[in-house]
Amino acid sequence: MIFGEVPVDRADGVVLAHTQRLGKKTIRKGTRLGAEEIASLREAGIASVTGARLEPGDLDEDRAAALIAEAVAGDCLTLSEAKTGRCNLIAARHGVLAVLDGEIDAANAVNEAITIATLARFAPVAPGETVATVKIMPLAVPETVVKRVIEALGAARAVAVSPVKPRRIGLILTRVPGGRETLLDKTVGVLRPRLEDLGVELADEMRCAHHREDVASAIAALDQRGADLIVISGAAATIDRGDVVPAAIEHAGGRIEQFGMPVEPGNLLVLGALGAKPVIGMPGCARSPRLNGFDWVLQRLLAGIPVEARDLRAMGVGGLIAEKAKGRVRSEKQMAAESAGPV
Repeated sequence: MIFGEVPVDRADGVVLAHTQRLGKKTIRKGTRLGAEEIASLREAGIASVTGARLEPGDLDEDRAAALIAEAVAGDCLTLSEAKTGRCNLIAARHGVLAVLDGEIDAANAVNEAITIATLARFAPVAPGETVATVKIMPLAVPETVVKRVIEALGAARAVAVSPVKPRRIGLILTRVPGGRETLLDKTVGVLRPRLEDLGVELADEMRCAHHREDVASAIAALDQRGADLIVISGAAATIDRGDVVPAAIEHAGGRIEQFGMPVEPGNLLVLGALGAKPVIGMPGCARSPRLNGFDWVLQRLLAGIPVEARDLRAMGVGGLIAEKAKGRVRSEKQMAAESAGPV
């Protein structure tokens, strides 16, 4: 590609680098100049323009962006029309974003002219949302460079959506003497839209005393009624593996994978299982609609991504979720108190 300032009289076939506004007419960046455009430029008194003349073996910016986007895009994604050197990858389903970090880094290292940007790995996405973009900076790039980028991406599609699958979510809410039923209603009112935002509905709900045997019986009942995932909102915070919620999971025949996670808010989450069925003890902060560690676990599980103890332990970097509006991090206890009374 030859780039630079070109006299208008010799600009036939040049790709315009900058938009030209000529009174009522506009010639936009990326336009390949022909006789009509050149005549308009002459009439406007413009003697030269900045642009690029493609050479053999060059691909224009839109073709290059489209080819790379096609090589990047995996399941449950559609591509936008490539314009001005940009092609977007758009989610077709509710789900969680899967990104191969190494492949994206390798592709971005090939040549400064070509970039690929994505949302964060495991980000929740909705249909129609842009999850990644390919941008070509110059007006054209050599086809050999595009091929090197595609080779760096490898055979695996580096960006995909793990779709949310239809699941029956069962909820257990526990009571303590003197506790208000309206607080339990409020918890349901927060969880239901949380699920609906991911394309899932709350299928079943049970309420019981905050005792090991009662909670264990509710777990067994929801299991028998076909729940695919069981969520427990305890009336009191879990502060030990021997506390009511984890003890109830084990009493029901389940196991505890992990108590606690390095995410704030969300530290006091309990990750358990009944056979292959996930059972989550919600941290108190999940009674608030604000983002917390429970969201990260729930989103992955609903998208069919296994979550194990090691996955929770790897969430520490980036796990401090700040509430920027107040410039501080709210503790789990504070958030729970604001949303639903005492933890």
